[in-house]
Amino acid sequence: MAKHIKRISIQTVGFSMLLLGVAGVLLPLLNGIVFLIFGLVLLSLYSPLAKRILRYLGSKHPKAELLVVKVEGWVFKFVGE
Repeated sequence: MAKHIKRISIQTVGFSMLLLGVAGVLLPLLNGIVFLIFGLVLLSLYSPLAKRILRYLGSKHPKAELLVVKVEGWVFKFVGE
């Protein structure tokens, strides 16, 4: 039961970060790219589609790959997976 709640919590936060990222891309007040990557990293824990998007992003933009690796380290340290 605890794993189920953890999964739902991570996915909820991931989708929230994606929404903040989209808002950040449209509004000049937020740094949308960071929120998009953070949301994708969270969702990639359980979603193969999010993993593919991160791999594609890393192959096209090497600087984004560095950010993805850094954010993955933070997420894995916090989430414990």
